[in-house]
Amino acid sequence: GLVGGPAFSDPIPDFVGPEMFGNNTYYRSNGFAQFGAANAMAQSLGGELVTINDAAENAWIRSTFTGSLLLGYNDFASEGNFEWASGEAPGYENWASGEPNNFNGNEDVTTMLNNGEWNDNNSGNSFQYVVEFAGSPEAVQTAGLPSGSEFPVGTTKNTFVFTDIYGNT
Repeated sequence: GLVGGPAFSDPIPDFVGPEMFGNNTYYRSNGFAQFGAANAMAQSLGGELVTINDAAENAWIRSTFTGSLLLGYNDFASEGNFEWASGEAPGYENWASGEPNNFNGNEDVTTMLNNGEWNDNNSGNSFQYVVEFAGSPEAVQTAGLPSGSEFPVGTTKNTFVFTDIYGNT
């Protein structure tokens, strides 16, 4: 499953992000890599190749990051039986018409096309990829006016504490 990653405001060299959706944080690689190298990089950073759980997350990924994107969905273990590299259970899928088709008997990885639909692709090809980290920063107001209050004339101080999934504030 997904584990923690960098501090949530930190850039990762050669990646675009961070971007937050739901309870997770995402980065997209600037460079291109084959599935094995992309998966190894994602795990070395403390994340996973992106797992897409529903149509809303799929649409958000497509609108947030450009390019043909490598997902964590693959059928290396058993042809036609796709699974997420993160170990999460398969569920939501968004295959383009006629996909997956295992063209030329050698398509074991999944890419997101520019329209948000998925295509099985050759694992020897290189793609930009999205790394997903569990958790996003949490903000808690510790002092000041309650939410919805009208600010009085003058200076008002509201204080917040931001906490990442490691407990750093």
